[in-house]
Amino acid sequence: MRKRFVSIVSMSMLLVAAVLICAHTSEAQQKSSAACDATALPKRTNYYQTWGVITQNCNERYFVESDHTAFNEGFRYSVFDGRAVFSGKRIDKNGDKRTIIHGSGADVYILSLLADTYRTLDICDEEKCKVNLCTWAVSISKSGSKMAIMWDIEQNKTYVVEALF
Repeated sequence: MRKRFVSIVSMSMLLVAAVLICAHTSEAQQKSSAACDATALPKRTNYYQTWGVITQNCNERYFVESDHTAFNEGFRYSVFDGRAVFSGKRIDKNGDKRTIIHGSGADVYILSLLADTYRTLDICDEEKCKVNLCTWAVSISKSGSKMAIMWDIEQNKTYVVEALF
């Protein structure tokens, strides 16, 4: 009797997983087939200054953000033509110290941040970062908010993710 119950529960879990995977695949196909209309998106670079990011030699070509007005939590995602960098200052405009982590390629830390961003925001496939081709830096604030800058040297594109907490 117990084996039969376990078997039924296992089959039910597999069925639920299959339905969820099919729904996610269908949603992903819809997102990838949607055209990236960067001209229709708002463009904003003022908030980069609070993180000490230098964008003066860049042209922001893509921007999307979550609605974070209620709890001031959410995500922002930008793509620039050119290279954006952190200024090197580890103190923000409020005098709080920031931690900066540097790396290159597909690292668990940066992949996790990108996965959370892609899960939250509707970003078309053409504008998603190919992190395995990038060098990157992540700045972490005292509050736990993070900003990642990923630079693809071959395409001369910078991808910027801000996670607000």
